[in-house]
Amino acid sequence: MDNKKITVDIHGSCVSWDVFSDQVFFQVGTYIGRNTIMSATYPKIIDGFNDSSNNNSPWEQRMLDIDFSKRIFDEFRKSKSEFLVIDLMDEIFDLVKIEVDGHTSAVTWSECLKRSSFSETFEVNIIDTKKINYEKTIDAIKFYSNEIKKIYRTNRIIINEVYPVNEYYDKSGELVLFDQIRQIEAKKNRYKLELYYSILENELKGCHVIKMDENTKCDELHQWGLATTHFEKKFYATTYNRILNIVRQTDDLNILVENYDRFYKKITRMPRRTVCGDEVFKSKNIVIWGAQQYFAQNIEKIDSRIHAAYIYLDGRSSDNIKDKYQILASLDEIAELDNPFVIIAKGRVEDIKRIAENLRDRNIKFDHLENYAAGRLSIKCLKAMGFYDYTDVRGNRIVIDKNVSDKTILNTLRSKQGYIELGNLKVATRLVLTLLGTKGYCNIGDDCSFADTTITIGTNGTVKIGKDCMFSHSIVIAQSDMHHIFDLRNKTRVNYEKSVIIGNHVWVGREVELLGGAKIGDNCIVGARAITSGTFPSNVILAGNPAKIIRKSVIWARDDIKFSDFDDFDDCEDKNALDYL
Repeated sequence: MDNKKITVDIHGSCVSWDVFSDQVFFQVGTYIGRNTIMSATYPKIIDGFNDSSNNNSPWEQRMLDIDFSKRIFDEFRKSKSEFLVIDLMDEIFDLVKIEVDGHTSAVTWSECLKRSSFSETFEVNIIDTKKINYEKTIDAIKFYSNEIKKIYRTNRIIINEVYPVNEYYDKSGELVLFDQIRQIEAKKNRYKLELYYSILENELKGCHVIKMDENTKCDELHQWGLATTHFEKKFYATTYNRILNIVRQTDDLNILVENYDRFYKKITRMPRRTVCGDEVFKSKNIVIWGAQQYFAQNIEKIDSRIHAAYIYLDGRSSDNIKDKYQILASLDEIAELDNPFVIIAKGRVEDIKRIAENLRDRNIKFDHLENYAAGRLSIKCLKAMGFYDYTDVRGNRIVIDKNVSDKTILNTLRSKQGYIELGNLKVATRLVLTLLGTKGYCNIGDDCSFADTTITIGTNGTVKIGKDCMFSHSIVIAQSDMHHIFDLRNKTRVNYEKSVIIGNHVWVGREVELLGGAKIGDNCIVGARAITSGTFPSNVILAGNPAKIIRKSVIWARDDIKFSDFDDFDDCEDKNALDYL
């Protein structure tokens, strides 16, 4: 088991292929690219397309052969892989219409087909896939989805939802816009792919979906060259981590989380190109924007570290401020400084948004005072500044959804190189998430709701919570024991970190404690005051201390009994449990 690698098949572009390069945990089984969903729905043209051009690699020649013979599903049926990863980036290609034996067929107008000897045998009649009618698109994706579901269970399918982007880092590390033609093309392709992904994800309910971070950029130093689909290194590292976490919570592989942890520590999380931390201040001219009450209450907490030299008032201030700082009169004066870095010292969300927009327009780097002075990260400030992928002063990376609740509190003061990823969480009272030590990890999926929950994660610890979970009051998730325990006989430690894994659509009752090692399957209910570090399958109720299964084969709905009294699940408005059966 220790030497086992998880095998994945790929249907998609080199974007997904590159995710699995230079790593220790996965191996790629069957990889099919340049074969689009739209092409796969057409009838077979010929067996054994012979490309005599010598312009394509053996893999590309094989992909052409599969496209012409429409063997894509046969190829996947022969595979013994445990997962399928799909991305739709190749759907940006048009099709070429071919008349065969009185029937109309088509193949993908990919770059390798353009380089081949295709035009020596067939006419080039382009079908613009952006103009294919909506009904035909739906029918094609439904056909594809039905065939794929015959081969893979939906909980083994991962959709890598990726899109072309408009910006890239050049060789010097500066952020640059693509030319206008490529920007327009990327925008058109994004509209098209958004439609395709939405239909595919609806047809493959129960699959895993990895959303591309909105601030992902391309990289001129990419191994395949500069393109709107060749991304920076951190994108591939982030996607790899997300796929690994999906595998880590898959019970039916009989792969224990404990066996994964050892490998997981080896993964290097790629840093951002621009990190907001102490190292940024070196060789920078630090400007404080705003010198009112918020500034006065907090500046002493960071002044010894940041050494700000300039103030842009943006409002009234006391006279003695001029004795310590040089006052700048305008935004133009900030921009004229050599390597300016602005610390926003305003408390109102409206002010923070306004200032961030002005600075971003001038390409001036910035951050907020509270992220350095408070010892915790302010979700409100991060959202106001548009920082949805942020690295703090201690190297902790925070990736948040735009709709995550402001009542989420992130304590990273005693953590280094941690990673937190949060979906569109709803919080009634508070969600306190604390990282301690080094390389703690937390991932909470979309549509989860919390009344009052505390999560604590120690060195190398992991807490993974799926989608659509519901947490009641006074809940504690404690991945770490917080103190060392040793065997008296040989003085060796016995309480190394264990992960906490919670599946999708799990209801956790009030005053529950989930401790290191706890694994809760999909659609479970954890009864009030339960305490556990054990492993439980899906669709059960567990209760007690230590928790035990008290009922099997259950599902639950969010419908509130105060407002409804149903005798049949079909009467409920919330039927999300069905997505995770």
